Amino acid sequence: MRLDKKTISEITGGNRRFISPYDEPEPYYILDGADPLNQEFDIEIINRYYERLRYAAANADELIKAAFDDRFYDEVFIDKNVVNSPSQMCDGLIFDSFVMYPDHQTIGACLSNEEFMRGHFIDVTWNSEWELISIWID
Repeated sequence: MRLDKKTISEITGGNRRFISPYDEPEPYYILDGADPLNQEFDIEIINRYYERLRYAAANADELIKAAFDDRFYDEVFIDKNVVNSPSQMCDGLIFDSFVMYPDHQTIGACLSNEEFMRGHFIDVTWNSEWELISIWID
């Protein structure tokens, strides 16, 4: 479902940890089925999405640090000419996408940075209490 980009921009407030809502493909959405851009949700679900995004924007550093594993730095595709330590890599990660799955009461995000991950990402899923469910790097 297409969400209001202006509202998302206001919530993320220029936070360096979030990609612009105006980037393509759509980085912010609610997904419940196969086609995220052609779905309709009631206002309660949309407002829950914005609440979750507000929480993530206010706690981005902590969420990313909790999801980061120093072993990710050892992946062969990490450009070590750009980042020279796991902590520098973690500090450079951004939310490349932010997705709410209302049927499962979960939030998913891809953390990445094109400067040193070049098309790869860290896929993270949290439950409704912001506890990590899964994390993997691709």
